[in-house]
Amino acid sequence: MSFEITAEQLYRDYKGKVFGYIFNRIHNHAEAEDLTSDVFAKIVAHLDSYDPNKASPSTWIFVITRNTLIEYFRKQWTTEDIDELEIPVTDEPVDKIVMMEQQELLSKALQELPEKMREIIIARYYYGFRFAKIGEMMSMSEANARVTHARALAKLREIIEKMT
Repeated sequence: MSFEITAEQLYRDYKGKVFGYIFNRIHNHAEAEDLTSDVFAKIVAHLDSYDPNKASPSTWIFVITRNTLIEYFRKQWTTEDIDELEIPVTDEPVDKIVMMEQQELLSKALQELPEKMREIIIARYYYGFRFAKIGEMMSMSEANARVTHARALAKLREIIEKMT
């Protein structure tokens, strides 16, 4: 039995679902449109590798969509963001120097964390995301995000203690 599926048909059938899935996670219409376009560009590029015996079209498209979102969030949380983490500074020159040194120490320590832990710390403290949102973005439960966060903080303390 031959199974023929076209990119046009997939686009017609799944564009709304893909856009809705992405928009519900990033809450930015323009970004969601761009990411939806990225998903369908990947679908077109890899359509010849789709095997209907391994997965349904919807499952295959969902995996591509999910991976595209993961790439998007990882780009948002680059290590450059670590350097932008700000510690409040007072007007005293000595306090400013101390705070800058602490910020530099924190930045170096964060870079030593495993990627997943670093992403959770940045999402929590730099972006202010709640654990439910972090879990959703990283495809884990809220409880798992909390546990990983606690482990990341413990490891971060350990790294900082070794550095000082």
